[in-house]
Amino acid sequence: MNTSLIEKAEAYLVTGTKNNAPAQGAKDLAVLLGRRYNLPNETLDALALAALFQQEKPELVLQWLPAQGASSDLVQSVDSLLRSLQADEATLDLPQQILRDARYYRLLDGQAGADAMLKEQRKEWETKEGKAYDEADWPEAARRYWKQLRFYTGEAAALMGDTRREAAKAWKPRDKEEEKEEKKADKKDKKKKKDKKLALAGEEFPISGSKSVQMMFKTSLRNHIDLTNIADNKANIMLSINALIITILISLLPTSLQGHTYLLAPVGVLLASCVVSIIFATLATRPVKTEGFTNIDKIKTETTNLFFFGNFYKMNLPDYKQGMRQVIEDEELMENAIVTDLFFLGKALGTKFNRLRICYSVFMVGITLTVIAFAVAYSVH
Repeated sequence: MNTSLIEKAEAYLVTGTKNNAPAQGAKDLAVLLGRRYNLPNETLDALALAALFQQEKPELVLQWLPAQGASSDLVQSVDSLLRSLQADEATLDLPQQILRDARYYRLLDGQAGADAMLKEQRKEWETKEGKAYDEADWPEAARRYWKQLRFYTGEAAALMGDTRREAAKAWKPRDKEEEKEEKKADKKDKKKKKDKKLALAGEEFPISGSKSVQMMFKTSLRNHIDLTNIADNKANIMLSINALIITILISLLPTSLQGHTYLLAPVGVLLASCVVSIIFATLATRPVKTEGFTNIDKIKTETTNLFFFGNFYKMNLPDYKQGMRQVIEDEELMENAIVTDLFFLGKALGTKFNRLRICYSVFMVGITLTVIAFAVAYSVH
């Protein structure tokens, strides 16, 4: 991160009558959330600066940042983040969602932070509406505020959700229906915490409970697919080169070797290396044999994956729907399917690259030996 520029912004905010305490808290939370989502340093810089300047006019930021030597891309990113605070929620991307969540940084301090946040909100409402809340109306307004407050990212909810719920409980007695909903929310949070502990013990994979884990799985799957495409392209290159060499040799052999029997050895080495290279390149691109059928009883044992076509293309539609329904309705089975898919995709990719390595090694050694054999043949002859 560009700590020098961020420190200059912090120092600027304490000059004159400015107070950077709220901005500092929002900046720290924005960077924390950004790191939890593995955002690049450039995005973290923009987030930090946008959080610091979110109470300032965008025009001021557009003047101050270039004066400090900030790049045009960074200035544009900060400006986009600040303007997103007034944008429609449906159009927000992840950094813009993080910036909105950073406004609730006081909730990291527990109940004391929630009280300070509510006090500031009350002052803002009274200034805007031009009237003060009396003690009879304020509890309902406070509780409504906490109930309607929502987080835009899963990581923010995990960090501050408990504090928000506890703050809501402190105002006005709840009816039975609301108590039931809050109990469900508490139960869900407890399950997430339990899943996290079990995951650390190696017993489960709580993918649904963490946006960071979901993002990592998506990235891994995409990388595996990209690497598979790269391996196939490499294999196709070897197939084309070796097939071309063999075609040329076969067409020239009948005429070129007459009276030049000393060339048989180097030509034989070249042909042999090309044939072996073609075999391993073909093996690297050859599809894996699959049964195309999955026994429904195996789904509960977590030994199959219905998201892979090789496990269901021979099944009839009703059986496939029944199996998929079992997987979708059971979160543990769903998460296990994702892990299984990534594991076997990696296994297949490892086999593919291992065969490719042999192919390229044979081709490299074969060409080298062919050149040496030709040199020896010509020198001896």
